[in-house]
Amino acid sequence: MSGEGSTIGGGVGNEANGDLSTVSGGEDNQADGQASTVSGGERNLTGDDFGTASGGHDNSVFGRYSVVGGGRNNRTTGTASTIAGGGTVEGIDGGGGNLADGELSFIGGGAWNTARGQYATIGGGEDNRTEAEYATVGGGLENEATGIRSTVGAGWGNEATGQAATVAGGAGNEASGVDATVGGGVGNAASARRATVGGGGATGGQGNTASGAHATVGGGRNNTASGDRATVPGGFSNEAAGEHSFAAGRGANATHDGAVVFGDATTTDISSTGPDEARFQMPVHAPAFNTESTSAAKTNVEPVDPQATLQGVESLSITTWEFRENGSGRHMGPMAEEFADTFGLGEDGTAIASVDSDGVAFAAIQGLAESLGEKAERITALEERLATLESRVDE
Repeated sequence: MSGEGSTIGGGVGNEANGDLSTVSGGEDNQADGQASTVSGGERNLTGDDFGTASGGHDNSVFGRYSVVGGGRNNRTTGTASTIAGGGTVEGIDGGGGNLADGELSFIGGGAWNTARGQYATIGGGEDNRTEAEYATVGGGLENEATGIRSTVGAGWGNEATGQAATVAGGAGNEASGVDATVGGGVGNAASARRATVGGGGATGGQGNTASGAHATVGGGRNNTASGDRATVPGGFSNEAAGEHSFAAGRGANATHDGAVVFGDATTTDISSTGPDEARFQMPVHAPAFNTESTSAAKTNVEPVDPQATLQGVESLSITTWEFRENGSGRHMGPMAEEFADTFGLGEDGTAIASVDSDGVAFAAIQGLAESLGEKAERITALEERLATLESRVDE
């Protein structure tokens, strides 16, 4: 059977059933759509108008204006969709090929790939899938881009399910938040809006998670940035749970807003105790530490009684001790609770600010200097009296 104005150039067992259809050659090819074309190959079918099968084996073209360039067992069903090639080299007919089901969708090659969604793209690889408009999988194995405008670059078993989400590569990663990004690694998840995991991670629940809006995990393993705009640059088992918090090293937990926590290489965790504080598990070394002390930064300025301060210092219990949570050696000083009760300084009685200890020391020194000055005056007066008495005795 031949369509009106159809052409068969040669080959064996070919049919041009659509009006103005063409089969150039090959074997058992069939052009059923109007103005459709099969250039060659074997058992290729153009079943919709203006479809084209350039060659290959067992390919089917059913979307209007759609194209299969070659390969085997490929199928286009979306309008103006394209499969450049790929599909199975060997296998059972009807399986193993690529499917371009979305309007204007594209598959470059590979096998078992499915491009659903308008303007969806799969570059190649195997068993990759797109399910939304403008979604893209570059290649790799078993990757899925199901969010609108989402992208999986490559890798294995990655999922970009959020709108405009991106997984660049790696394995077992998921970007489910809107505009979320996972750069690579294994088992990582960016689940909140504009959250980012750069890489790292591991299988067995040891991956990194950015679950706060605009949160970032740079890499490492088993790290979590769950606070909005929180950051974990890397390391192991760190958590930045407070808004704008930061945790780094090992076992660092910034659970309060604005907290900054640095863990060391030991197996002991360290956690923030309040908002907007910095805690270091390791000793901090620097050429100098500067405390802001300009008058322009101060208010409610009141004078201090140096003698009362000196008496307060004299009343303090000064002991030596070691910290429970780290091995930084033995230290000396007062307890923060007694210091706060004596001088009324600090925020919560659990720490002594260096600016307060310095101030108390300065005031106590002034008090001691005053006492020494008074004693010196008394000694001078006594010496003068003694000299007078001695001169009288000599007379």
